[in-house]
Amino acid sequence: MTNPPSSKWRVYLDQVTEGEHKSFRSENKAYVYVREQIAAGTAKVIVHQWDSGGWGLYEVVTPDN
Repeated sequence: MTNPPSSKWRVYLDQVTEGEHKSFRSENKAYVYVREQIAAGTAKVIVHQWDSGGWGLYEVVTPDN
């Protein structure tokens, strides 16, 4: 059984690349970062959440949504 990470939110910029993410302990802090990155001109931000023993896609955020 895999132990859950202490930071259950991962944010990737533009594409999912192993090791190329920022981790956050709370959804709120993750989304503060997401909003900052969209405001700074990032085309796509991908949010993953640890759930049921693995990482899963939570949301893809673009400036349009």
